[in-house]
Amino acid sequence: MKPSPHIASRRARAGSPRPRRLILAVPCLAVLCLALLSLVAAPPPALAQTQDQPAGWEELSRQGDEAIAAKDYAGAVRLFSAAMEDYGLKTALYGQMQARRGEAYYFLRQEEKAERDISAALKYSLAEPTALRIRHMRALMRASSGRAAQAIGDYDILVRLAPDNFLLYIQRGEARSRLARYRGALDDFTEAIRLAPDRAEGYNSKAWLLATCPRASCRSGEEALRLAQSAVGLRATSYTLNTLAAAQAEAGQFDEAVRTLDQAIEKLQAEGRTGAIPLYRKMQEGFRANRPWREGGQ
Repeated sequence: MKPSPHIASRRARAGSPRPRRLILAVPCLAVLCLALLSLVAAPPPALAQTQDQPAGWEELSRQGDEAIAAKDYAGAVRLFSAAMEDYGLKTALYGQMQARRGEAYYFLRQEEKAERDISAALKYSLAEPTALRIRHMRALMRASSGRAAQAIGDYDILVRLAPDNFLLYIQRGEARSRLARYRGALDDFTEAIRLAPDRAEGYNSKAWLLATCPRASCRSGEEALRLAQSAVGLRATSYTLNTLAAAQAEAGQFDEAVRTLDQAIEKLQAEGRTGAIPLYRKMQEGFRANRPWREGGQ
């Protein structure tokens, strides 16, 4: 399925087939994830030093937080590594610093190191803003690397911690869709719409699956068309227009679908995403031959 805590995403919102979803849906969703994570990305509370603790780690940790805020992620890795070495004690404070180093690795795209630090840090009793943020990072890394089942495990915890966060439901729905758990995915997208009826992402994700699902029992061209029109009405982008075209094709409106994709391609050019144009053209070829699109391509 297509295409959400600071995350460059990787997927979750728009309408495109599986190969396409990675190309098209993830970037758009990644923008939302960055907006989401920015709400909780503030540095953790100052770490209190006592006479029993080594000196130096607190200042190094503070500088590490400043480095992350300044997007000096390599500097943050160096500073938090030094703080952890200086502190030494395997306590929750150590886990807090390891979590922050994991975040820096994440933004450096060193995902193996990021996941190792994050997984180790989650074993400590961390404050919820930090625990939520880094678990979300781990879920996104797992989902984007083909480990959807592990990602779903993280999302199950995340939706319990933040039940009103509609992006988490969209992202879990995307992961469920990758495992062909289509009914669960549709339930997640429905909940996302309920939580954020004024946002296009939930409508777009559900419309895409209803229009393109490989399983016939999960498709509904009529409902997909209604939802896709709502998404476009809220936000007309290349993603939502592409989903609308897929819904029109599933509803048998192939001429309209071809014209809608022309509009979507114009949006791609305006958005500077011309690399996706060949895929949209491929969809058009199928629509001209009266063939609806299926998740995973044709």
